[in-house]
Amino acid sequence: MQIFKHHLQRLLIAGIALLATGNCYALSFGELEVQTRLNQPLVAVIPVDGTVEELNALIVGLASLEDFDRLNIIRTRIATELEFEVVLTPGLSHIRITSQQSLREPIVEFVMTASWGQGRIIRDFSIFVSP
Repeated sequence: MQIFKHHLQRLLIAGIALLATGNCYALSFGELEVQTRLNQPLVAVIPVDGTVEELNALIVGLASLEDFDRLNIIRTRIATELEFEVVLTPGLSHIRITSQQSLREPIVEFVMTASWGQGRIIRDFSIFVSP
């Protein structure tokens, strides 16, 4: 009987802990999709999903030179010219990455930083642009 009470007590504590956590969502990023070709300005999107509060607080941009160095990625001219925009659409929110200049090289590497109320990430990307 004592063992049963001990297990019941542990189950109750676990159940209360689950209820107490409530809705615990985390911002998530999908795979980058390139929507342009070589010798055109870059257009790429990264799907993003999270709560309304997280998405409204989301700020994205090119990472600092220190972040590039820490990841051993060269901060090229094209990387410094990238523009980042959070596009909020119900069910289809994404980060839009564009350049004003046409891409002359088939590979573009950059580091993006994203921050919101609950966190911050730094993520590196290598894009292959089809001819």
